[in-house]
Amino acid sequence: MNNKLFSALSALLCLAACNTVEKDVEIPEKSDAGKVEVIITASTDADTKTVLDDNYTTVLWKPSDEIKVFSAGEDSKFTSLNTTTSSIAQFRGMISVITGISEGVGYDNNIYGLYPYNDDATLSNGVITTTLPSTQTAVADSFDDDLFITIGKSETLSMGFYNVCSGLRFSFSESGYTSLTLTSNNGEALAGTFSVGFDNSGKPAIQSVSSPATSITVNAPSGGFVANTWYYVICLPGTYTGGITLSATNGSGTGTYEITSSLTFERSRFKQVAGLDTRLVFPEPLPDFIDLGLTVLWGTRNIGASLPEEAGNYYAWGEIDTKESYSWSNYTWCFGGPSVITKYCTLNGDGYVDGKHILDPEDDIVSITFGNECWMPTCNEYKELIDFCSWVWDSEKYGYIITSTVEGYTDKSIFLPAAGYRDNADILSVGDYGHYWTSECNTSGAAGALDLLFSNQTIYSPDNGSANRCRGFSVRGVKRTNEDRQVPVREIVFLKQAKFINCSSWDLLVNQAVDIVVDAYPTYATNRSTILTSSDETVVALENGGRRIRAKKGGLATITATAADGSSVSSSIEVTVHEPVDLGLSVKWSNYNLGQTFSSCGDLYAWGETSPKKTYSWSNYKHGTSWDHPTKYILDSDYGTVDNKSVLDPMDDAGYIKLGGYWRMPTWGEISELLDCTWTWTEQQSGNVCGYLVQGTNGASIFLPVKKYHSSEIWMSNNVTDYEFAPAGYAWMLSFSQNEISYGYDYRWAERYHGFCIHPVCN
Repeated sequence: MNNKLFSALSALLCLAACNTVEKDVEIPEKSDAGKVEVIITASTDADTKTVLDDNYTTVLWKPSDEIKVFSAGEDSKFTSLNTTTSSIAQFRGMISVITGISEGVGYDNNIYGLYPYNDDATLSNGVITTTLPSTQTAVADSFDDDLFITIGKSETLSMGFYNVCSGLRFSFSESGYTSLTLTSNNGEALAGTFSVGFDNSGKPAIQSVSSPATSITVNAPSGGFVANTWYYVICLPGTYTGGITLSATNGSGTGTYEITSSLTFERSRFKQVAGLDTRLVFPEPLPDFIDLGLTVLWGTRNIGASLPEEAGNYYAWGEIDTKESYSWSNYTWCFGGPSVITKYCTLNGDGYVDGKHILDPEDDIVSITFGNECWMPTCNEYKELIDFCSWVWDSEKYGYIITSTVEGYTDKSIFLPAAGYRDNADILSVGDYGHYWTSECNTSGAAGALDLLFSNQTIYSPDNGSANRCRGFSVRGVKRTNEDRQVPVREIVFLKQAKFINCSSWDLLVNQAVDIVVDAYPTYATNRSTILTSSDETVVALENGGRRIRAKKGGLATITATAADGSSVSSSIEVTVHEPVDLGLSVKWSNYNLGQTFSSCGDLYAWGETSPKKTYSWSNYKHGTSWDHPTKYILDSDYGTVDNKSVLDPMDDAGYIKLGGYWRMPTWGEISELLDCTWTWTEQQSGNVCGYLVQGTNGASIFLPVKKYHSSEIWMSNNVTDYEFAPAGYAWMLSFSQNEISYGYDYRWAERYHGFCIHPVCN
């Protein structure tokens, strides 16, 4: 904004305090109430009041003006006796003390006056507290009535009043504007409740503002602002370091004029902006529809609304007219009630079956309003809006700001207000909900139609339920795009079997084959097909057109599924192929931990559980709630019912469950055998994994991984027997790091809920 424009602003009024005008006043007798009627003469020499004279430079008292008079702890309303506008007015009121002095009380010897009269205004220690409103009504060539605050004090009944406020006068070169708002850019107070006293020169000085308003709105008089006519904003004096912004509204919208340099509004002086409309900057007109990068363009306003935050009209589903009340008794597409639906019915018993569940254009208020290229959104189009946009609640406007997350469109957004719904003539907004119809009725019950429902905390997808078609809901429209767009895949999930949904790794044996099921989301994506690849076909090969994997030899491989729609979305799963390694011991050891990958030591299991978890604690442990309250594998009656189980049952052995056959977790004795092998520390492994190369007596070897700078723990299948230092809910483990290898009857046990690795063996 060109700040040079403001250099033309000039002081309109330069109002100076006048000397107190002395005048003899007859003091009547005391009334029965102990008060006396007092006449106070208030003077103005352009430093006092409500209306401007014809030359717009002098402020005058007008008939019927009222002031508040403070005297010795009392206050009272005084009313003007004048019958014409004048620079001097006489005010009459009742008060028991006619000077500021009250014997024994200690008040000063001044009488104080405040214009305009404010019942809530107070006086304390010579400081008056009153309020300048932040909403004002414009008056041509003058001020809003009872607005231009003035104060005075005197030791006599003649009192000079001094202007407290400052302001700005403005005009428009064209008519049609309905309001103007003045805002301080750095948030300084322009209006509100404030305290004002007198400085050393006897002039008003603002002390503090207790309830500040950072903007003031001046509404036009009836008929709007008249072109080339002066109007006034009354504000508190002060320095506005970030400048000000003037916003004016007409039938086309709101334009702004911003001044960013520091401005000082002096008491009793007005700045001036002529032809404000020639300086306003208006935003681009809001289009009816906006491109969020989705398969349809989205409406920027509800049907019947002129602004995005307005509720707009309410419609029963399939109706194109608004009503005073919304119920089954006046719903178009039923006969007597919800049990007999006359259109859009797919089920026998619900009414007249026509097989329709999508609105025809003649019953779609969006199509009626904007044409057949536009329609009420489908369920999937609302789901796309949920899945491909961010929803941020706006507590001031009460609704969601919905911003696209699609690349290239992240600067585009719409607003959905929580407008409630209409039912039997009442607007209901219980919990600040928003209700928006889709174009689909419920195929499992014709009396309902699918709708988008949201609160300030939750967004409910339209396929989660339906609402009675007779209710009045908001409607937002969509429009066909100029290009044929697809809904891209956002996520791919591997399913090995139903019970392994969302698994991240698989454990297979050599020559084992598993069918692969891959799900692509969202379910309404245009092309949900995927392409699968293996990182090492010699370890894991793809069969059956890429829908089955077969383990060819011991090793690690990554299976990747990539969306075929070009969206570059992919997902991978690690496959660990186990084969037995003969180390010359009593059992053969697997070449890998369960779930071991290129960059991890393997999946973690609580002792006696057969699936990994996200968290490990007694609160989610399968076989107990604390170390002294196990529910299985109990050898001591002090801790529960003894079952004399000291080794895991196959159903609780992750090695058996994952690999089957003769595979299982190692016992204490088998771990002891392994420790007799040659253990050599190595850091030649990939990623963040190092560990021990364990060589048997026959020269064969396996690798036991350790995460760098950590230790690794491997469960045994034995629980702790009757042992003094580790009873009940504990189990044995092997622990090893670069500097230490230990297990057994020293201190290598752990509470069963811990998540440790498992290295299986087979007979």
